[in-house]
Amino acid sequence: MPSKAIIATVIYSYIIMGTLIYFSPIRIVFTMIDTLLGVLLGIIIYVCCYIIKILQPRKDLSLLKSAFSKNENKILICVIAFSNTMVEELVLRSYILHLSLLHFSVLISVFINCVSFYIIHLDRRFIALTISTLLYCVVVMNRDNVLPSIIAHLIYNFMVFFKVSDVIARKKI
Repeated sequence: MPSKAIIATVIYSYIIMGTLIYFSPIRIVFTMIDTLLGVLLGIIIYVCCYIIKILQPRKDLSLLKSAFSKNENKILICVIAFSNTMVEELVLRSYILHLSLLHFSVLISVFINCVSFYIIHLDRRFIALTISTLLYCVVVMNRDNVLPSIIAHLIYNFMVFFKVSDVIARKKI
């Protein structure tokens, strides 16, 4: 059973997500084209990262190993990952990208977004984060819709999640 702190965190993140969606300066419209574009973009980003050997599970997976020990934890991790991905995309692509485009050129705005995305993750996968941020920003600016980047980010995260889960299940750590 998840602790009260974890449940509260999930509830708060969904409240924040709902608030961000409501006040989003860039629209979030569910169209079939944008949905398919998001799925395709998520798969492309995953494949690109895999091809250039950036998508590698971390060597120390002991924390994840204990988290994956029960199915209820996998579901909880998915719920948390969903809300965090939504909040990341809304803050970075809807608010920061939109506000920076009002004051700076496209190149500087995308650079600000790349740096912000990297700071949030603080990870050794700098090239992968930069490539994914560039693609997310291009799609948001071209479609004037945050939905494709949200779906792409979710697809990418879940593909990574199941890859790491599979590696742990096979005990190839």
